[in-house]
Amino acid sequence: MDSIIDEIREKMGKFPEARVEYDASSITYYPDSTDGFVVRLTVLKNAPDKESYSVFYNGLHEEFDRRSSAILAFGFGLSTGCRLREFVRAGEPYRWIVDLKDDQRLRWKPDWEILRFSTAFWQFWHSPTIRCLQNTLIDISSEDGPNGKAGVLAPAPPRGGLPSLSAAKELATENKHPDEPIEGFGLPTAHC
Repeated sequence: MDSIIDEIREKMGKFPEARVEYDASSITYYPDSTDGFVVRLTVLKNAPDKESYSVFYNGLHEEFDRRSSAILAFGFGLSTGCRLREFVRAGEPYRWIVDLKDDQRLRWKPDWEILRFSTAFWQFWHSPTIRCLQNTLIDISSEDGPNGKAGVLAPAPPRGGLPSLSAAKELATENKHPDEPIEGFGLPTAHC
């Protein structure tokens, strides 16, 4: 069986304009503009025959046990269905929120959040700024959408709808109710 890095490299072949670097244990996508963000997948060896994966969006990351979930999360970060809000104080990023594009309601909704407490509290006297970053390599609103070329790395989740990190996590949790709210989001409104 090919490694997850080889599988993603093969899929990324459909996007020759993408700037990608890789080695035996990681693959990284670098955006072509300052409005995008870095997407990286690293392989973690838990045992000789057991792997887990970390997917990073700039300073934010999530762990995955399932290969398919990690690939979905990597592809989602490259898509127009994903937006990263990066909170910065005194030039230092300290909080990241991944937003999912909700085409039915014509708005963004939070999907995932990480807060680096040390930076947030040590720089509390500085006003925060919010940068809204988005990669556009995979345009899921195009006519082929998640079922065509875009679906190579960001396929629609099993229950339908748009790809997201929540959908990637659902692949690993079979019994989660589809209408459960996402917990832990008392978030400021994005001014993007």
